[in-house]
Amino acid sequence: MKISVVLRDYIFVQKIARVKKLNGIYDFLQKLPLIGKHLPNRFYNAIALKTVWNGVLLGLQLIWRPFSAALTLGICYLGATLLDNGLFNHSASLFSKNTATLDLTIGFWFILSPVLAHGLTSLFRSIDKQSSETMTAFRLDRFSFFAGQSYLDLALTMVSYLPSFILLAIFTPVSSTLLWNSYGALLALSLAGEGRERLVAQKYHGHNQSYLELLWFVPLVILMIAFLIFQDYQQAPLLLGTYPVTGLMVLLILGYFGVRKHTSNTTYITYLIESDQPETTGVENEKDNKYLAEGLTLQKELKLAPDQPSMTALNGNQSINQLLFKRYRPVLRKGFLIRLELISIIGIGLTIAEALGVVHTTSADFIKTIPALFFLMYLASYGKNIVQMCFVNCDRAMLYYPFYRESHVIRAGLFYRFGQVLRYNGAISGLTWLMLVLVMRVSNSGLSWPILRLLALVLVSLTLLFSFHELFVYYLLQPFTGDMHVVNPIYKVVSGILYWISYLNLRIATGTYRYALILALVAFAYVVIGAVIISRRAPQTFRIKSNS
Repeated sequence: MKISVVLRDYIFVQKIARVKKLNGIYDFLQKLPLIGKHLPNRFYNAIALKTVWNGVLLGLQLIWRPFSAALTLGICYLGATLLDNGLFNHSASLFSKNTATLDLTIGFWFILSPVLAHGLTSLFRSIDKQSSETMTAFRLDRFSFFAGQSYLDLALTMVSYLPSFILLAIFTPVSSTLLWNSYGALLALSLAGEGRERLVAQKYHGHNQSYLELLWFVPLVILMIAFLIFQDYQQAPLLLGTYPVTGLMVLLILGYFGVRKHTSNTTYITYLIESDQPETTGVENEKDNKYLAEGLTLQKELKLAPDQPSMTALNGNQSINQLLFKRYRPVLRKGFLIRLELISIIGIGLTIAEALGVVHTTSADFIKTIPALFFLMYLASYGKNIVQMCFVNCDRAMLYYPFYRESHVIRAGLFYRFGQVLRYNGAISGLTWLMLVLVMRVSNSGLSWPILRLLALVLVSLTLLFSFHELFVYYLLQPFTGDMHVVNPIYKVVSGILYWISYLNLRIATGTYRYALILALVAFAYVVIGAVIISRRAPQTFRIKSNS
């Protein structure tokens, strides 16, 4: 395995991936109404433009790596300074460069990067499917490439962190012992994990033992942390001039190279490929797809009950949806009851705490919770579960039939499913409101019906919004292929935007009638306008997407 060859293939694979992404974006733009017909196909042959595109993205990637490394350390510093100065000491100067805070920052980084992001993931390493397909398509040596890719990724990560660590060592009073031993742990734990996997591959020949690796990895991390703490306080070397954590890391690195010398790259890569097989073929292999995970979980849990309701009364196109929801009602009810139980436990717990005087809530506190209800309903909403269930167990097969894509069939299916989601979300909102009434009843402020009406308006608006949103995005974009991959980038963006909107509502200081009224108007307009858009556009967009 030559490093120059691995580096060349790595750059080539990244280049192909970027070009495919650019082609995918352009293909999507060509399918858009109005502007799509004006975009020529000759763009796909614009080699010079794509070369520039690759150069720009490569430059941005080189800049981003050290920047993201510094950002990671910055986040660790923020957590450390809040914990060390803000929560416990109530320091007037929240951000300070004292040694204790900086040492805690490196401690957080040690857990985040060497232990979790590299050490632990080295035990669950998988073969990147896109890279494997590229190597196979261009007849490149994928065994050599994947064997060297882990070294390359690790080297790039260590180089990215090096400038930040040098600056910390020069300009801050951080413990140099802790700093550089934590940096070395990034290499030692990553190689230790891969070394153990090579032994497993050699011994079991593809039989995946990954979850058992935690039995030795966790004690190893605990031992390393203990050595780091001890060595940080014991500045002088111990007996025979050794530092314990440094010696441990040297043993791990030497042990890895000893293992690598007696194991085969081909056996190791074959082991990784075979371990990934259940995740790359068939329906069961898509269980880690976050955009369909809940739908696949519902499918897996489905059991045919002996008292299944009769289907003889069902007729017409709508019978497909009725049959689907009748069959999945026991599975849906399970998750629904879990949500209700959690809300009840929280509500009753707050009521007891209020009655015992552990907490004291006022009318202002209830008003302050109004924006937080947005995030609560985002988490509790049943829209995503039902959309995924509908695609995995119904639409994935039915969308190949033209009649199923007709406007009146789509409209009828949309409103039937909207009604079903509304039932579940409405019950969740109703119970949430009752729990708020219960807490308010035992609080010192007593029942305030204006506030309760405000809470009810917000919850009704959120029920409408979250019951319709997932269906609207699904019918308008339908991002899934027949083998359940997401190929529409806008769907991913929209999913992320909704999360951040919900999260940012937690930052709103208080709720008002204006907030509730605006939310109600937006929710109502969203449902009405969205239904009209789907009726007109869904026959063109609601279909199985291709992988290309």
